[in-house]
Amino acid sequence: MTGLPLEIWDSILELVSEEQDDSSLWKDAMSHHIGKTTLFNTSLVCRSWRATALKLIWRHIIFYSDGAELDVYWRLAESLEEEIPSSGDMRTKFVRNVGIFVDINAPWEAHEKLGMSMLKILEMTKHNQGLQFNITFDGIHDLETPHRPYLPLEIFPALTSNILGLAIFRPHLSPVNSTQILRNLPPSLDRLVLHNPVDEENQPLHPALSSTCLLTLPQLRFLQLAGLKDVCPEHFQQGLSYWGQKLQELVIESCSSLLQDSVIRAIADSCPSLDLLYLWDSPNATTSDRSQNITTNSLCYLVSALPVLKHLHFDAIPAASDRFLTHCAAGAHSKLRTLVIHNANPDLAGTGIRDLSGWEELEKLTVTYHNWQEILKRRAERGEGEGIEEKPYGGFEELVGIVWYGCPKLRRLQIGEVLVVPGSKMDG
Repeated sequence: MTGLPLEIWDSILELVSEEQDDSSLWKDAMSHHIGKTTLFNTSLVCRSWRATALKLIWRHIIFYSDGAELDVYWRLAESLEEEIPSSGDMRTKFVRNVGIFVDINAPWEAHEKLGMSMLKILEMTKHNQGLQFNITFDGIHDLETPHRPYLPLEIFPALTSNILGLAIFRPHLSPVNSTQILRNLPPSLDRLVLHNPVDEENQPLHPALSSTCLLTLPQLRFLQLAGLKDVCPEHFQQGLSYWGQKLQELVIESCSSLLQDSVIRAIADSCPSLDLLYLWDSPNATTSDRSQNITTNSLCYLVSALPVLKHLHFDAIPAASDRFLTHCAAGAHSKLRTLVIHNANPDLAGTGIRDLSGWEELEKLTVTYHNWQEILKRRAERGEGEGIEEKPYGGFEELVGIVWYGCPKLRRLQIGEVLVVPGSKMDG
């Protein structure tokens, strides 16, 4: 088919790919072929459409060690070796995301077949391809059985040559493999996620992996650490001094050893390009594990020291107090667009804010509490307003009013269970 530039066909088929279902971004090559999806069928229409469709069909590949298609994975790897007639490149050129789901209860033969197929694909990819790897370990580990590698160790040196992003989920299920991965991180890596599950009291289910790897990632731009117990703060701070200049997004969840003043100040001093910061602790954590080692002074120092910070999220960080809000709002050089404080300090009331020069770009402000009704009850008991529970903004009228009228770009304001949006009574 002719008549339209190839760029237009690219855009049309991209829309076809995205509109198939909500999970289309992770509809992988095998799903397209087996399910004869719309995108797959468009690849059979003509050469022009096929050239564009193949890019989209092959960009995601997902492996399952518990699947019945283990022999198919090897044939899939061989199919990726086929050359594209128009360019002479192999189909591996199109691969961007590789997902690997490792069932630790699957037989070893399954892990070996999976690993060899992955290794073949890794060897065919190019250095500048920008692969994102997502490895998820799953299953139930018998505590009396020693941990062992669930993927052939030959894979991990191959990872050093050509991936830009890596995410490991549930590394506690395979610490042997996870340690091998961390020892072979490529210096080109710009995105790293280490996500360990936690129990109901915010306790990681396995001790932390070695954090010395964080010292050797000079290109890192996104880092998420979740559920890692006893990560060495000194190693983390040394890493910040090494790669912090380029870091743009940092997420720390349930890592109690990193929720302390020295780390917060190191972030402030080392990350001038930081665009997003997310600090999360659990409201159900025991007092000894809560982020009590972060002070309001450090949070104030943080927002003053980060010149391009646009998105700031706190969850169960008690130091995000009224004084912090006042300081944050008055930050003359602030570029902040989103400020979210979930499970806020019960004493946070938002009083005393007058100067809003630091919130001229603010589009979203959210403050929620672990128990909103308890907050209203406590404020009423302190005599902060008669009939406070019946007031439209729960007694937070001062905060709601000054922010709503004083922030010209504000689009969403939520205090507790009260959501203020354009068109509401507060909207003039």
